[in-house]
Amino acid sequence: MRHSDPTTGKLVETWFSDGQKVKAQEFAAARETHKNEGRQLDVKGGKQLIRTYGPGYVKSLVVKESTRDRYELLMTKQVIPYLGGRQLMQCTPTTVQNWVRSLEEDELAPATIQLAYDFGSAMFKRAVHDRLIAFTPCEGIRLPEPDDREYWIPEHHQVHQLAAAITPRYKAKVYIGAGCGLRHGETLALDLNAIDFDKKIVRVRAALIRRKGGGLPALVKTKTKAGVRDVPLPDHVIAALKEHIAAGYVQDVQVVDQTGAKRKGKAFPVVTKRMLFASERGKILWPSTWNTLWAAARAKVEDMDGRFTFHGLRHYFASALINAKSNPKRVQKLCGHASVVVTLSIYAHLFRDDDQQSRQILNDVFAAGAAKIAAPMGHVIYLPDAQSDAQPGTQEVQAA
Repeated sequence: MRHSDPTTGKLVETWFSDGQKVKAQEFAAARETHKNEGRQLDVKGGKQLIRTYGPGYVKSLVVKESTRDRYELLMTKQVIPYLGGRQLMQCTPTTVQNWVRSLEEDELAPATIQLAYDFGSAMFKRAVHDRLIAFTPCEGIRLPEPDDREYWIPEHHQVHQLAAAITPRYKAKVYIGAGCGLRHGETLALDLNAIDFDKKIVRVRAALIRRKGGGLPALVKTKTKAGVRDVPLPDHVIAALKEHIAAGYVQDVQVVDQTGAKRKGKAFPVVTKRMLFASERGKILWPSTWNTLWAAARAKVEDMDGRFTFHGLRHYFASALINAKSNPKRVQKLCGHASVVVTLSIYAHLFRDDDQQSRQILNDVFAAGAAKIAAPMGHVIYLPDAQSDAQPGTQEVQAA
C-alpha cells in the first residue's frame, strides 16, 4: 500500500501479507483519518528556509513593541547568519548544537546564547504546531555554563602589557575595549566616521558579524537600542587611534548593511566602509584568527588569567568607572546596557561601600535632623558629632 509518511511527507510503501486484508483496510482508514484531521505534514512548508520562516514568526507574535525589537535583533544577529540558509526540515539536534557552538566561538556571553537558544527553540516549536516539521530539533542541547559574576579584572599595567604584546595592527583595539568598554563586534564595526577627535568621542552605531556559510560580513543593529551611544575617548585611546591610522591599518571593507529596514523583495545593500580593524587583506577577523592572536598576547602578560577574553576588557572598563564612584546610570549608558537593572545584576558585587563610611553618612544625616528638634520628646537616639570618633549608641535624654 502506497501512502504519505506522516512525519516526512514522503511517499512510502507498507506491505501486508496474505490474510491481512482487514488489517490493511484498518491501516488505510487510519491514514485517511490522519490526513482529514490535519495531522499530515505540510512538506512544502517544511522546506521553507529559516530566513524566510523566521521573520514571519516574529511578526506573528503578540508582544510589546520593545520585545518585538529584541526578537528581531536575535533573528537578525544570532539566528539567520548561522541557520538562515537551512530548511526547517533539515534541522536536527546536531544542527542546533553546532549553532550553539558557533555562537560560543564568536565570544557571545552564555546569557546571550541562552536567549538566542530559547528564542530559536520557541520558533521550532511553532513550526511543529504549524505541521511543518514532526518534532523540534531543540532536544538534548548542551548550553555553555553561565558566567561567574565575580569577573577577573586585570591590573592597569596588565592592560598596557596586553596592548604591547598583541600584533601592532590590533593594539588600538585593545585600548578601545579597555578605555571605552565596547563589545568585540562593536569594535569590528567601527569605521573612520565613528571617531570624532574634535569632540573626543566614539560613536557606536552597529556591530559586525560573520554570516554562516561565508560571504560578506554584515553590519547589524547593536545588541539593544541603548547600545547606540557616544562614548568619551580617553587621551591614551586617542593617541593609540591616531598611531593606528597613521600606520595605514585602516582598510576598505565590503559589508552587507543590515542596520536599516529591509525593503520587500530586495536584498540588503552592500557598502564599502573604511574599517578601523580588519586584516591586511581587507577581511573581517574570523574568530579562529582573533582567538589565536589574543591567546598568544595573553600568554605574554605575567599573572594574567588564562580564561581572560576581549569581553573582559569591557568588565575592566565598567569596574574602573564603579571604583571611581561613577553613577550606576552613567555606567549603564556608557556600556550600552538595556537598563540600569542589567548593569547592577552584572556588577552589583563592585558597588560595595565601606561599612564604617556608610555608618558615618547615616550618623551625619540623623544628627543634622536631631539638631533641629527644639524640645526633644522623651528620648532620642544619641549620635556623635560628625567629627567625633565615638561609636554610635543610644542614650535616654530626659525632657526639660
